[in-house]
Amino acid sequence: MLAAALGVAAPLPRLQAQAVQKLAESGGNDPLTALVRQLGLPAGVGFIAGLIWAVINQADKLEKVFRWFGWPPPPKLAASPEKVAEGAQSPLGQQLAANNQGNTYQAGGNIQINFPPPAPQPDPKLQGGRRLDNLPPAIDGFVARDEQLNQLLEVLGSPGSQLVIHGLPGVGKTSLALHFAVSSANHFPGGGWWLEASEGFEPMALRACVELEARIDGLGSGDGLEPEARLRRCWQAWPGGDDDPVLLVVDNLPSGPGGQEIQRRLATGLPPRFRRLITQRTEPLTPGAAIDLPVLKSQEALELLKIRAGEHGCQRIEREQQEALALVADVEGLPLALVLLAGRLRRVPALSLEALRRDLARPELGAEAFSQANAELLAERSLVATLLASWATLSDEGRELARLLSLTLAAPIPWELIERCDLASPLESTGQRWHNALADLLGANLLDRLDGERDFYHLHPLVRQFFGIQRQGWRQEGDWRRRLAATAWQLAHEQEGLNVIASVDYWRQACLADPQEARAGFGLGYGLIQLGDLGGAMQAFDQSLQNARQAKDQRGTSIAFTGIGDVLLAQGDGAGALAAYQAGLTIREGLAQRDPANTQWQRDLYISQSKVAGVFWQQGDGPKALQAYLQVLGTNEGLAKRDPANTHWQRDLSVSNNKIGDVLLAQGDGAGALAAYQAGLTITAGLAQRDPANTQWQRDLSVSNDRIGDVLLAQGDGAGALAAY
Repeated sequence: MLAAALGVAAPLPRLQAQAVQKLAESGGNDPLTALVRQLGLPAGVGFIAGLIWAVINQADKLEKVFRWFGWPPPPKLAASPEKVAEGAQSPLGQQLAANNQGNTYQAGGNIQINFPPPAPQPDPKLQGGRRLDNLPPAIDGFVARDEQLNQLLEVLGSPGSQLVIHGLPGVGKTSLALHFAVSSANHFPGGGWWLEASEGFEPMALRACVELEARIDGLGSGDGLEPEARLRRCWQAWPGGDDDPVLLVVDNLPSGPGGQEIQRRLATGLPPRFRRLITQRTEPLTPGAAIDLPVLKSQEALELLKIRAGEHGCQRIEREQQEALALVADVEGLPLALVLLAGRLRRVPALSLEALRRDLARPELGAEAFSQANAELLAERSLVATLLASWATLSDEGRELARLLSLTLAAPIPWELIERCDLASPLESTGQRWHNALADLLGANLLDRLDGERDFYHLHPLVRQFFGIQRQGWRQEGDWRRRLAATAWQLAHEQEGLNVIASVDYWRQACLADPQEARAGFGLGYGLIQLGDLGGAMQAFDQSLQNARQAKDQRGTSIAFTGIGDVLLAQGDGAGALAAYQAGLTIREGLAQRDPANTQWQRDLYISQSKVAGVFWQQGDGPKALQAYLQVLGTNEGLAKRDPANTHWQRDLSVSNNKIGDVLLAQGDGAGALAAYQAGLTITAGLAQRDPANTQWQRDLSVSNDRIGDVLLAQGDGAGALAAY
C-alpha cells in the first residue's frame, strides 16, 4: 500500500530488502526503529517505521532518501523557518555540509552562498570529449549576487552577446565573472576562456594563442602571423559545432579608448557562438548590456566576512553580532575591504571586533588625506582606511616584499622570480625570510596563491596600486629594480627554446623593472618577432634605441638598428630595412677600427655586413650583393685565422663562401661559383670529420656537395656531378 501511495512499481519485498540494507548501513539508530526492535515486531514494520522517521526528521533531504531506493527525486521543498534559523546560528557547519553535499546553502534569511560546482561531463561532440577552457579555480563561499547571476545568464544566452560588469574598485567584479564562468559551465558546452586585458591586446592575445594552438587538435603554430590574425585563427578553429556556446571572459579591461580598441580587435572575426563577459572599472562608453555592480547588503557582507575569517574568526563574529554589523557598515559593504578585515581576524585569534574597529578608525583619520595625495588610487575612503590598517600590521619583511611585488607585471607572479632576487642578508636564511614575508601577505589576504603545479601569485589591481604608492621614498628601490631585472633576464634565457611566451614575459618584466636598460628590449623584440608581434617588436627596439642613445652606448645603438631592420624586413619594407642596417653598420665599422682585437666587435661587424648583403641580394642587385659578401668574407677570414679552433667562426666562413658562390652563379660565372663552393666544402668537410655526431655540420656537408654537383652538371661534367651527388 505504501508503494502504491508513493507511485512506486517495485515489489514490496524487494523494496523492503533494499531499505533494510540502507538502514543497516546507516546504523538504524532512529527512535521509531529502536522501539520496533524492543517490541519484537516484524522487519517490515521496522522498515515502515524507519522510512517514516527519515521523512519526518530529514524533510529537507527527501531527495537523498529517494535516491537510496532509485526513485525519481520529489519536488524541492522550501526550507522551514526552523532550518533557516539553524543555518543562521551555525554557518560554519552549514558551509561544511554544503561543500560535502551540494553547491549552495542558505546562510540565514535569503542569503545564498555558492560553492564550486562539479566539473561538466565530457561532451561527445567535442574532440576527445573534453571541454576546452582555462578558467581559474572557483572561489569558495561566493556570496549572494543572485540577481546579477540571473541577468548574466539571460543576456549571454544569445549568440554574439556581450555584457560589461563595472563598478567601484574592490566591489567584486572579477569574483562575479569567475563564479559565473565556473558555475554556468553547462550552459556553455563549447568551453570557456579567461583573458587578462590589463597589459593590452598583444600580451593578452599571444598568451591565448600559444596555449590554444597547443590544445586545439590539428591547429599547429601560427608563428609569423600578427596577434590579431593569429587569435582569429584560433576562434575559427575552436572545436565543437555552431550550436555549442563559448564564454570569453575579458578581465580588467582598461578604461577609455584603449579598452575600446581591445574590444574591437577581439571581436574581429569572432563567430556568433562566442559570448563576451567583460569587467572594467568605469562605465562603458558604448551602449549595450551592463551591470553596475553594487556593494553587498549588510547580511550578505556579514556572511562574506564569516567565510573568509576562518573558524575562530567566524565564532568571534557570531559572539559579537552588533560589532560585526557595525564593522560591515564602517567599510560600506565593500567586498575587498571585508576580505582584508577577515584576514586580520584569521591572523590574530585574540583580536576582538571592537579592537578591529578601533584599528580601522585610526587610519580612517588619515584616509582622506591619503586619498587626496594619491588620487590615482580611485578608491573609497573606507577601503583606503582598510588598506592602511592592513599595511600597519605587516612586518618589515612583509612590507619589503609588498613593494617588490608592485614592480612586477600585472600578470600572475612566478614565485621563482621573487625568490631568486635574494631578499635576505648574507647572515640570514633566504628561504626563511622570504617565506615569512610571503605568509605575512597571504595571511592578510593582500596576496592570493593560484592553484597549479608551479607557484604563482596574484595581486588585486587595487592592492598593487596601493603597494606602488608605498614605494614612495623607498631607498632600496633602485637596487631592487636592478636585481629584479637581472633575475628576469636570467630566467628569460633559461626559457629560450623551451617556452617562448614565458621567455617574452620575463623580458617584459626586465624592461618594466629597469626601463633605462636597453639590452632587455633586444631580447623582448626578438621574442616578439618569433611570436609574430611585429608591432610590439618595433616598439621594443625603438625604446631600446632611445635608451642606448641616452646612455651613449654605441654598441647598444647598433643592435637596436639591426633589430629595427629585422622588423622592417619582415614587414616587407626592404628599403627601410636597408637604411636601418646601414646605420648599424656604420657604427660597427667605427668600433671595429677602433679596436681590431675586440672579437665581439668584429663579430658584430660580420652580422651587419651580412644583413646589408642579404637585402641587396633580395632586391636583385647582384653587384652590390657580391661586394657586400666579399666584405663579409674578409671579416670572417680574420676571425677564423685568429682562432682556428672556434667552430662557429669556421662555419660562418663556409656560409660566406657559399653566399658568394650563389651570387657568382646567378651572374653566369660558373667557374667562380665552383671555386667558392669548393672553398666552403673544404671547411664543412673538416667540421664534419671533427664531430660526426653533429647533424648540423653533416647537413652543411650535404648542401655543399649538392651545390658543387649542380654547377658541374650545368657545365656538362656528368661524372663529376655524379661523384659530388
